[in-house]
Amino acid sequence: MPWDRDGDEIYAVAGEAITADQCVTIDPADDKAYKACAATGSEQLPCLGFAATDAALGQGLYIKIRGAIRPAPNSLTTGLAYVSNTAGAISASAGNTSQIVGRVVPTRGGGHELQINPAIATADTHPAAS
Repeated sequence: MPWDRDGDEIYAVAGEAITADQCVTIDPADDKAYKACAATGSEQLPCLGFAATDAALGQGLYIKIRGAIRPAPNSLTTGLAYVSNTAGAISASAGNTSQIVGRVVPTRGGGHELQINPAIATADTHPAAS
């Protein structure tokens, strides 16, 4: 499992199938976890953290909200990481609605890790600049 245990996790029930390392949000209407998405018309924001394991609809899920993910998801190399327009994914560039979820940095072993933004749980989101 690629999760460091130096960070904090929260628990939620999955409102849809979610795969480990996908960025997720919790819908206040039902308190369930869903894949975060920045696409116009299908926003699911803010991203609150990253799934620690796979979860099917209705299963319990731990969500990492602080710490690091090694290796960095989506083969990102260095720089800021944003919620993508693809549900559950992160990207090196902002989606239609911009939310920074962390920074990807090199590791000693030659790989990269995503350092989760410590303010992710209180992140403000806004439309990306054109």
